[in-house]
Amino acid sequence: MTRKVAPFTSIFALVAFAFTSAAVGPAARAQAPDEGTAAKPTGVVYVGSNDPTTGQNSILGFHQNADGSLTPLPGSPYLTGGTGTGNPDQKLGPDDVDRSVIVSDNHKLLLAVNSGSNTIAVFKIGSDGSLAAVSGSPFPSGGVHPVSLALKGGTLVVANKSQNPAQSDPTARPNYTAFRIAKNGRLTQITSSTVEGDVGSSPAQVLVSPLGNLVFAVDFGVNVFDPAPFDHLDSAIHAFGVKHSGKLSEASASPVVPTATPPLALGLLAHPTQRILYVGFVAAGQVAVFTYDNAGNLTLDKTVPDSGRLVCWFAMNKTATFFYTSNNGDDSVSVFDIRADARTPAEVQRVVLKPDNATTPTPSAPFELTVDVTGNYLYIVGQRHTTDASLTGGNVVHVLQIGADGMLTEAPYSPISLDIPTLAHPHGIVAF
Repeated sequence: MTRKVAPFTSIFALVAFAFTSAAVGPAARAQAPDEGTAAKPTGVVYVGSNDPTTGQNSILGFHQNADGSLTPLPGSPYLTGGTGTGNPDQKLGPDDVDRSVIVSDNHKLLLAVNSGSNTIAVFKIGSDGSLAAVSGSPFPSGGVHPVSLALKGGTLVVANKSQNPAQSDPTARPNYTAFRIAKNGRLTQITSSTVEGDVGSSPAQVLVSPLGNLVFAVDFGVNVFDPAPFDHLDSAIHAFGVKHSGKLSEASASPVVPTATPPLALGLLAHPTQRILYVGFVAAGQVAVFTYDNAGNLTLDKTVPDSGRLVCWFAMNKTATFFYTSNNGDDSVSVFDIRADARTPAEVQRVVLKPDNATTPTPSAPFELTVDVTGNYLYIVGQRHTTDASLTGGNVVHVLQIGADGMLTEAPYSPISLDIPTLAHPHGIVAF
């Protein structure tokens, strides 16, 4: 599918395109193999710094206070042993990812990508929430530019995006690949588990289905190395079966090409009890509702409008009655009510997020989001989005209180500035 459009250098430039041409998850908590006996921490939040300084990528750990505010954990930040991805020109593609930091269901392990050094960091989570790297960490990711992780039992699935502007091989093929994760957290790549994609397909997310041995994935379809990347927008939605061996088997009807114009997809959310997959149709301003069968074959049920510009990422509340989208193009978050019918989400609120500094704000955009363990707070990573070196803010965490009716109110102390370098683009957030 080909569509001729003017070139863009950032997702904000895409906003204009979205409104001229198209009118365009919860935190990872999969079962880990080692339950352990130590006390499990609660009330903690982790954010990936995605620091592009060599060897300085890290995880920022926080204790969650009663009012939702955050206090750094002792020892934070925790170095991952690798490097994040730089994107100084604010290109569309490299930063369009999700689930780059995940934790296991038993809250014993945290895994994070080193997108700039092609490795996966694995940490043991202490009873106080502190992190300690497992022996051998970080581990090779099995490709170039790992961006997203999904843990299904003892199998880890990794999306390698191959879209890092700092890495010199624009012909490296992206892939999805699988690893065995041992009880001590060590990773071993599963032989012949790799599924390669086309150059420029730009994998953005992998997501475990809560129903069946399935993993969903989305290709963003924007090639940062292409001199005219928007001549070909080739998003695709995949469904893989995870075999007992850990190998991936693509469903017969996969991949699915979005029906939106242009076909630009990003962000996946699976309903916990129904065979429903929500997908963000970014430039069309739509949330797509797919159903799927036992084999993972997807069927588009409908699309519903999202009033926010550039709907990108999702999180669901604890009772699966509302979900939330972060809208990258207008710094907002939308609330969708699914109480009456999970297959027909209804937008009931859109909240414009506060700037990082009311006097001299730095342009910032909302990225990944997650709901805390109490179900009372929504945390959203805000990522600096400017090439103006005189502006030093923008990398923040927004904190929004979730009311009994599912509606959102941003906390008075929000957003919270992240103590990371100006050129870092934070990615990944989990709370439990």
